[in-house]
Amino acid sequence: MADPGNSTSITKILVAVGMVLLPLSFACSDGKGKVDPDPDPSRPDSIALSSDSIAFDAIGDTIRVGATVFDQYGDVMTGVSISWASDNPTIALVDQSGLITSVRDGQTEIRAQGGAIRSSLKVEVMQEPDVLEALEGNNQFQWTGFLLPDSLRVRLTDAAGSPVVGTVVAWDVLEGDGTILPLGDQTDLDGEAIAAWVLGTGESGAQKVSAAVAGLDTVYFDATGSAPITLMTAGPLTGPMLDTLTTLLLTRDSIGVPQSGIPIEFRDISGFGEIAQGPTTSDINGELNAGWVLGPTPGPQEMTVVRTDIGAELPLTASATGILDPWPFEVTAPGFVHTCAVDNQGAPFCWGTNEHFQLASADTLPVELPQAVPTGTTWSQIGGGQFHTCGLTTGGATFCWGQGWQTGQAWDSVSFVETPTAVAGGGFQSLHVGGYHNCGIKADGTAWCWGDEVEGRLGNGTLVPTNVPTVVSGGMTWTGLSAGHFHTCGVVANGDAYCWGRGEEGQLGNGGITDQTAPVLVANGYTWTKVSAGRWHSCGISAAGDALCWGEGGTNQLGNGSTADQTSPQIVGGGHKWADIAAGAFHSCGVDTNMKLYCWGRSGYIGIGPFGSSTPVVVLPAYNWRSVDTRGTHTCAISLARETFCWGPNSFGQLGVGNLVDLEVPRILVRGVLAP
Repeated sequence: MADPGNSTSITKILVAVGMVLLPLSFACSDGKGKVDPDPDPSRPDSIALSSDSIAFDAIGDTIRVGATVFDQYGDVMTGVSISWASDNPTIALVDQSGLITSVRDGQTEIRAQGGAIRSSLKVEVMQEPDVLEALEGNNQFQWTGFLLPDSLRVRLTDAAGSPVVGTVVAWDVLEGDGTILPLGDQTDLDGEAIAAWVLGTGESGAQKVSAAVAGLDTVYFDATGSAPITLMTAGPLTGPMLDTLTTLLLTRDSIGVPQSGIPIEFRDISGFGEIAQGPTTSDINGELNAGWVLGPTPGPQEMTVVRTDIGAELPLTASATGILDPWPFEVTAPGFVHTCAVDNQGAPFCWGTNEHFQLASADTLPVELPQAVPTGTTWSQIGGGQFHTCGLTTGGATFCWGQGWQTGQAWDSVSFVETPTAVAGGGFQSLHVGGYHNCGIKADGTAWCWGDEVEGRLGNGTLVPTNVPTVVSGGMTWTGLSAGHFHTCGVVANGDAYCWGRGEEGQLGNGGITDQTAPVLVANGYTWTKVSAGRWHSCGISAAGDALCWGEGGTNQLGNGSTADQTSPQIVGGGHKWADIAAGAFHSCGVDTNMKLYCWGRSGYIGIGPFGSSTPVVVLPAYNWRSVDTRGTHTCAISLARETFCWGPNSFGQLGVGNLVDLEVPRILVRGVLAP
């Protein structure tokens, strides 16, 4: 309110004390005396105001000032016209009745004038906040973790009810751990401050925030939060690895009523866990019961439950217990959509697609876990092709099954070999299974191949398919072979490498791009210890320990930083020295002499997540590794501790982990979980 100052009425009292002696003159003729003229008439001499200063603490407030006019004798004069004026009307106005109105903060003077005389008073305006009030946003309902539909709005006014502009309003979360998002740092031209309120996550219940200005009563806002997804399972989520935990979820609307038909997804499941197949929407009671299969990773495992209709998330953590019992495989052989292995007792296992009886099981359904191959013998080697499987027993006998000439049986284009069947003309010391053909090395160092024949992959100088092993041309003594998808490569006794079969992408390494029905020397004069034939490219290790690749390079599978095809061996980048190498369909992998595992090539295939690389990148876990193998798009590796890991596409269960989920990072193959 305005605060008038102390007024001082100046009363002028004129005291004339004197004696005027008027000399008497006597006119003789008339006898009368003469008197002086009247005094000066009254005129305005000063203006006295009822206040010499006024202070306003509100905008639009008023106070009237009085003015009194005195004449030269100090007497009050009436009827004198007074005019009023403000030196700065933007700070304070005055009307002609002396009513002063505050306009904005500042100082000015108000003048009163009557005729030629004037007087003034000082006016100071300094607005002070008086009331903070809530305008809207109180008592709302919303899902926890979500933005309230209405903003919180407060207004700050002074004692006259005028808006106070430019004042900071302090917002604070008192209950519920939510978040306040002020829409501006200060009150606006209407004296208002607005904030958005995101309710805190967690359980349903009351939440509260405050808005405050120093020296004034605090304003409070209340809201009720409803958890959009709630875990109803009692007690902690814990269980042995590979067990299925019951995960009961409840969905509610924004006012807390259970909702049916709400779509639910499960994302970011760690530890190789998964959700067992079940309902994907809440039932009539708003509930959904999901089976959380814990992965083969001890300790905490995490998962995010997502309501896809509103994007609400509920993070869950479970504790996986127990000790893994890994498969003790000595040899793994990834085919194209199935995989086989031999364990430490010489028993053969296969898994993945069985469409052509590649698994030697009674039906053609895919198998998602390692399954024993029905045989009474022990095995030293096994390999998977496109439609077939072959193995070598410890006694040197070769068995094959599946479909095609490559099974070692006469083929009528439709029949299958449903169980392991001996291949005539065996006696191999090593066996190498390709996409549609096989090769083996006998004790005398001769190489023999059989199977479907296109583009010269059998290496006998013809294009005639055969189910009987036939000697590879050239009369050389072989120390190693690798049967790829459409071509074959090998190393002879003097360390030279040869390839034959399809050559269109440069995979034969002889500098050309034509098919060859007999072995041709790999160019560049290296001495080789190992070669690996993939789908359209080849890789090898030189006697110096360098890795080299050649052929198709469009998915970075050559490892030299380029996607160009190469018709002769090119050094793989990284400067490593290598102990093992494998060429797949669109990628390659190797183990260096420090027993670290590396891969390079197509995104999602090289074991490092959804990424690719044009040069070798290390694959985790950082174990010591003894071997790695790939033929098609998936890969398996065996650690020095005889633990087998696989990764890549898994549409037929070829990874052997119990599901059909593709894996972009290695996962261990386990028989079960032992009690801790």
